[in-house]
Amino acid sequence: MKKIFSILLLGMATLMFAPTLFSESVETSIVSNELTSNILLGVGVAVFIIGLIPMAKGVFSVLSVQDSRNLITSASVAKYIESPMVFSFLRSFFTPVTKLTLAISIEVRRGTEKLAVDILRGTPGNMNRITRSTEKMFVPPLFEENVIMNDTDLYYQAIATQSEVAFAELANEFAENLVTIREKIERRYEYMCAQVLETGIVTMVNGDNIDFKRKAGSKVDKGAGNYWTTTTVNPFTDMAAGIKFVREQGKGQGFYYNAIFGEQALDAFLASPFYVDRNVLTVGLLDSIAPPIRNSVGGTLHGEITVGSYKVRVWSYSEVYEDAAGVMKPYKDPKTVVILPDNPKFVFGHAAVPQLIKGNTVPQSGAFLIDDYVNEESSVHTMRVKSAGIPIPVAVDQIYTVKVIA
Repeated sequence: MKKIFSILLLGMATLMFAPTLFSESVETSIVSNELTSNILLGVGVAVFIIGLIPMAKGVFSVLSVQDSRNLITSASVAKYIESPMVFSFLRSFFTPVTKLTLAISIEVRRGTEKLAVDILRGTPGNMNRITRSTEKMFVPPLFEENVIMNDTDLYYQAIATQSEVAFAELANEFAENLVTIREKIERRYEYMCAQVLETGIVTMVNGDNIDFKRKAGSKVDKGAGNYWTTTTVNPFTDMAAGIKFVREQGKGQGFYYNAIFGEQALDAFLASPFYVDRNVLTVGLLDSIAPPIRNSVGGTLHGEITVGSYKVRVWSYSEVYEDAAGVMKPYKDPKTVVILPDNPKFVFGHAAVPQLIKGNTVPQSGAFLIDDYVNEESSVHTMRVKSAGIPIPVAVDQIYTVKVIA
């Protein structure tokens, strides 16, 4: 069908001129079978010439019927690009910091809550020794995602048509592609934050894992017979133990605490007789669980509960990511609860990424670096997004994780 228009046109022309080409036989005979023979001969000539078409592509080359029909008779009325939003609920607990250095470091000095001791008058005062700060240095893992920008139909369409509209659409497509590859890195950062809050170990694929050395007491597995699905287990007691750890070991002071529930953990908590019975008796005076409200970064607030002398905000996080095998997995472990102070001392550090300094250019700083390069030999135009970041729990003891479901 690619050359159907040329074939039909050539065939029709041959048939039209067949009587002229063979006028002598037409004029000397009016017998129908002779005219039929002439027509058949014309068709034969047409078939012969059609056979030469592949040898004369430049002369007879035209758009296919389908291509020409699409240009004239159809128009796109909608465009849908499947691009789920990347949420940053877990990252929202980490304050972003950007430095133009290869490595980033933190300084930690442990504090105390000791009492002063009285002295006898006329005797020397108590000498205090202030603990030294310890510095910890991290080289954040490097991420780089590339995309070939001229490997699209729209790229060739813009070249062929020289249309301003096509070039505008191409620019939009470039921007969409850059957002897509940047979001891959953002998902990894959200996953890294989840690892810090769950285990304290950030795992790498092509590098060494980063272990923030969380204390054993900050990672608790309730064990068989003590999970929240057992009706005799009081979830409020376990949460009070978590707050006690964060307050005493992590020095996380404040009236409010945050509890990030996994999906199964939240179901078990709301179904617990201790929660149900308490709210029947107090008519919601102690706890205020309401219809869920989702915030702008993807976290879902279910309300507040009373745990001892503190108020605890009840959060859940249902967002998922796609692993290398294409399986959808939740960022938040569905079986655990993570307890944090109201304002945890965490940072998300971004370091410099490898880049070339050309001429008068100034090195770029920021969470993400976008640049491009061209391979003249293979005519490939590549754009890329680079980033080197890592979540750092500066006050690492301000995290308490408890597994409450088998």
